[in-house]
Formats: sequence, C-alpha cells, structure tokens
Amino acid sequence: FQEINRNLQGFDYITGKGLGFTYKTDIMFKAQSNSHFTPLGFLSKYGLIFTIYIYVFILLLVKRTINSNKYETKVATFTTLFFLVESFFAYTLLASIVFPITLSYLLSKNIKD
Repeated sequence: FQEINRNLQGFDYITGKGLGFTYKTDIMFKAQSNSHFTPLGFLSKYGLIFTIYIYVFILLLVKRTINSNKYETKVATFTTLFFLVESFFAYTLLASIVFPITLSYLLSKNIKD
C-alpha cells in the first residue's frame, strides 16, 4: 500500500493514474509491479469512482441472481462470488477469462429464472 500511496497525489485518488500505471518498488529487484489486492489496483489505475462502481455492480448482480432455481445460474453466481473474493488476494478480477463469461451469463438472466 505504501508504494502505491507514494505515487498517488490528490485528484489521482478520484480518477486514478490510468490503465498503464505500475508502481515502482525495490522489493525482490522488481522495477515495476501491479497491486495484488484488486481494490487497491483499481483505485490506483481507475480511481475511487470506478472501484466503488464495479464492486457495487457485481454485488447487485449477485444479489439479483443468487436465489435462482436454475442450476446454471447458481453455478455462474457462485463462480462470480468466488472471483470477487479471490480479487482480494490476487490481481485476477479482470484478468481471468471465466469472469466476464459468468458476468455475461448473469446479465442475460431475468430475475424470474
């Protein structure tokens, strides 16, 4: 957190530093790195507004579909929840190919399913 915080200034917390932002570190001779705590990575790259939006969007989608009676929808919902929890331990939320597929599936479902 300290390494990323050193690179962010004022308005960067709102808008982020941009998609190509990587922070510099001296740990293990790495010149540049990404945060492996996805919310912090989103904050540094896209800002607070996007970070809040993406997590609220995902949570509302899960809330809408979690009580579905269809097996496929339950699998997609719990897969989405798994990726959401995993995003707190790795930078994989948008890097995994399965996550956008499960989101797309859930978005295609009606509340009645």
